[in-house]
Amino acid sequence: MKKLLIFSILIFYPVTVFAHGNEHEATSSTPNYTLIITLVLLVATLFISIYLWRKISKVLKIALVSFFILLGILTTFLLLKSNEDNPVTFTHIHGLGFSSDGTELLVPSHHGLNILHEDGHWTSASDFPQHDYMGFSPTDNGFYSSGHPDPETDLKNPLGIIKSTDGGESIDFLTLYGEVDFHGMTVGYETHDIYVFNPQPNSILTEPGFYYSTDEAKTWTRSSLTNMTGQATSLSAHPSTSGTVIVGTDQGAFLSNDYGKTMDKIGDFQDVRSVYMDHEDKIWVSSYLNQKPTLSRLDSSSNHWENISLPEDIEAPILYVQQNPKNLDQIVIATENRDIFISNDKANSWEVSVREGIAVKP
Repeated sequence: MKKLLIFSILIFYPVTVFAHGNEHEATSSTPNYTLIITLVLLVATLFISIYLWRKISKVLKIALVSFFILLGILTTFLLLKSNEDNPVTFTHIHGLGFSSDGTELLVPSHHGLNILHEDGHWTSASDFPQHDYMGFSPTDNGFYSSGHPDPETDLKNPLGIIKSTDGGESIDFLTLYGEVDFHGMTVGYETHDIYVFNPQPNSILTEPGFYYSTDEAKTWTRSSLTNMTGQATSLSAHPSTSGTVIVGTDQGAFLSNDYGKTMDKIGDFQDVRSVYMDHEDKIWVSSYLNQKPTLSRLDSSSNHWENISLPEDIEAPILYVQQNPKNLDQIVIATENRDIFISNDKANSWEVSVREGIAVKP
């Protein structure tokens, strides 16, 4: 009977109380006092039961085993309820990107990555370092980024340009570690061409300006951005064509096929907030006119612009657009107000997934 008691405890409590979950399991910073009280009662009852085990009747022993089993079920329920009551939150949204297999949407925030799974629920990669990713750029084997390190690590600040091939569990430092935080950065999904707006002179890029690298940041070339006007707000590299990059400014959208040496204005846009080149050779441009966001899509083969219908309640500028490379019908947009909308029919209809920085239950 004593072995049965110990066995019943081992079945429930190491799995529910001490398990950390999978690598993307969400955690809550708010203590669950009901759970804490339950655990205190468990420990106290356990010690009393072991001390009195030899002195109590068989019926009472069976009752104690049943009690521990029920307490284990209650603890499991409280843990699950705790996760439900504490949804994943976004202090900022610094980009969008799908995992290489297309099953997860990665969203860099001020504190690491949040992940949307195929079943529609969000978790946070809390087991990984909580870096403040900037210039986040997904690729076919991971992602590139810049930004600031998790304060809990001993890494230098800023990160320079980094690369991860395991969803952010580890990062490789490519260049300018401890020197530059690139907010304006994009990387070709297949080409891995890197484009950056360098904000200030550093040990490698001796002048501010627009630069590109085709060899994993080993060497750099400066481009003049001839014919481009306005203050840059966004940029996007073509996923599979080297040298093709688009830049959005407060005066329009500008396309280059020579790594940014010369730029051609496309469309008739003002106050561009985001640009994106998808996996079907289409260009997306978001602007903000008369306090209302707009989203347009250019089919390069027909040179026809299409105005995309947006959710009625969307008011803030659209800062990011992303297409799932493994499911081309799936489009995701994120707004300045920390809203995330998802379309599964190529932007014909939308469903809200995050509202004002709080994940919506599926």
